[in-house]
Amino acid sequence: MSNISEEMKMQLDKARDAAKKQMADRVAKGLPARKTPAEKAAENPTSMRAAINAKCEDCIYDPCDAGTWQEQVRNCTDTTCALHGHRLT
Repeated sequence: MSNISEEMKMQLDKARDAAKKQMADRVAKGLPARKTPAEKAAENPTSMRAAINAKCEDCIYDPCDAGTWQEQVRNCTDTTCALHGHRLT
């Protein structure tokens, strides 16, 4: 059992290190540390969730307003939007 947990710990450490490197590389290129919803949707064009997130972020997100794009999407009041019932909750 201890071999499995040590192996799992090594895999998690490796994945964490890779994610940190990817974020550092993005920052070094002048990009945000994390991918935007549009970037995620472009990488996975068959993902309905990624497409909805990208559209909602594009529609409602204002970096000058309070809150993250997710918080602003959750607080969206445009009930005439076809995606309103499918946005992040």
